Amino acid sequence: MKALPWIVVGVAVGLGVILLLRLDEPKMESATGSDAVEVESAARKSYGWGTKTLVGGKPASIKGAIKETTGRVTDNNRVAAEGTAERVAGNVKDAAGQLGRAAALTIQDLNR
Repeated sequence: MKALPWIVVGVAVGLGVILLLRLDEPKMESATGSDAVEVESAARKSYGWGTKTLVGGKPASIKGAIKETTGRVTDNNRVAAEGTAERVAGNVKDAAGQLGRAAALTIQDLNR
């Protein structure tokens, strides 16, 4: 089980990355004016959805990468393929989350 310490280190690094992403995320600013309430609400919902999706995608991607590496180290092609699929799905969730957050910030900027 020489790979176990590396898996633990990988999980720890992944959790550290997630924490850094959560601390580094930009804050939504409030729009001014009474007509902007609906647009601001839509921007907040989109930003919240993007953040949830982004945070959900990172661990899935990291878990998939660990599973893929474990499968390759143990010469288990099925586990490696499952890990690849999980990693790709996590990357897609991550990209969707980034897109949702970018859309929210764009809506907010256009509302100013």
